[in-house]
Amino acid sequence: KTYKYRFVIIILFSIGNACNAFLWITFAPIASLVENYYDISNTQVNLLSIVFMAVYVPVSLVSSYILSKNVGVHKVMILACGFNFLAGLLRFISTTVSANGYWICFTGQLFGAIAQPFFTNIPAKIGSMWFPIEERDLATVVGALFNAVGIAIGSVVPTLYVVPNDDGDEVLLLFDLLLMQMIVMIVILLAVIVLFRDKPKLPPSVSEKKKDKATKTSLSKDLVALMKNSNFVLLLISFGIGLGFFNAITTLVEQVIKPSGYSTDDAGLFGGLLLGCGLISAIIFGIILDKTHQYKPILKLGFTMALVSTVMFLLTLRPNMTIGLSISFALMGASMLPMLPVVFESAVECTYPISEDVSSGLLMSSGQITGIAYILALAPLIQNQPEFTTGDAFEYVFEPTYIISIVSVAFCTVTAWLFRGKYRRLDAELIGTMNVPDSGAIVSTSIESSRSISTSSGSTEVSVTS
Repeated sequence: KTYKYRFVIIILFSIGNACNAFLWITFAPIASLVENYYDISNTQVNLLSIVFMAVYVPVSLVSSYILSKNVGVHKVMILACGFNFLAGLLRFISTTVSANGYWICFTGQLFGAIAQPFFTNIPAKIGSMWFPIEERDLATVVGALFNAVGIAIGSVVPTLYVVPNDDGDEVLLLFDLLLMQMIVMIVILLAVIVLFRDKPKLPPSVSEKKKDKATKTSLSKDLVALMKNSNFVLLLISFGIGLGFFNAITTLVEQVIKPSGYSTDDAGLFGGLLLGCGLISAIIFGIILDKTHQYKPILKLGFTMALVSTVMFLLTLRPNMTIGLSISFALMGASMLPMLPVVFESAVECTYPISEDVSSGLLMSSGQITGIAYILALAPLIQNQPEFTTGDAFEYVFEPTYIISIVSVAFCTVTAWLFRGKYRRLDAELIGTMNVPDSGAIVSTSIESSRSISTSSGSTEVSVTS
């Protein structure tokens, strides 16, 4: 059974997720001005982003453990939004003190980092708990991609708080920016406390009903089972490298484009295009997934497009090529961002009935670990990269930054093409829909367009065309 209240749940979750992403990316598009404001180094500015990745793995395990103990999604959301509020409060306080402002801000970032896994690990879980099969994929897309909405807002809004002074120099109104953020965090926390719910009275799908009745296993057993699943490991490698690269690009966007002569305003524009076009594309991908459930072809298409757009991005990262670079950022977003929910859903399918938050948590953790490595490796390489002297598209192609980028995305694409996961959750839906008894059914979860089900008690055979 489905309930209209599911839309309230996904809206509240999505806004909370977006708020957390806004906290993460706030300082990236204004990095040079933040350096001056707090009188810190470029590395210290990058640490405000890296801290989100550094604490992700241990907190992700804690998040999965809490959910495995049936604490309830409502309490988890209150906890996560509470950490968001503490992050916003401390960041704002950092602008009101004359000493140690940076470290107060960093502590605020730490609270935001602790909140992050509670949001990013459960979009697929909320989609399964509240939405029927014909809406489940799109619900996961919306829940997961509102993290990108937050990143998009966080890539553009901070640049609006940069104004020229009497001398024509840029001045950062950080007090106003962080005050606004803190107020938003208070509002969403109160809304979640009052309006959010754990789960519906009755499950929305056959597979969710089966999972509720299944014997619960420990978190450690689920983790071992996931790591023994070769197709999930392929997703883990491909997605982990891809997400790490994407996180590095969004974190270092201003630093990446600066050697080519682009400004803070340009960083906001490019970041907005990257994420805005990604969101539109993700909605389209989500609708297609709901209609077809063809996870593997869409996964491979997305990663191939990501490789092509990355090559285009590197070849247009030149002076006076704003239009070409804008198109490159738009295409990168349109190909990379939709892979977040597509990979989540592919992982859920090939690992069913393991809880969605466990597989999503491992996938996100792999991306955070590689993200740290990419930022630490690329930041000094970008600083040492010579400025461009011509508009030649092939100038500096063999710089270390370019080689690392191409090799990384190419490796992701090849690994994604090796994925052969079965659609286990969809097969559970087929069994339940046709009322074939589970105890006597042997299910062939073929990845082809048809599936066959035969029972051991007799010669009954049912063919189903997808």
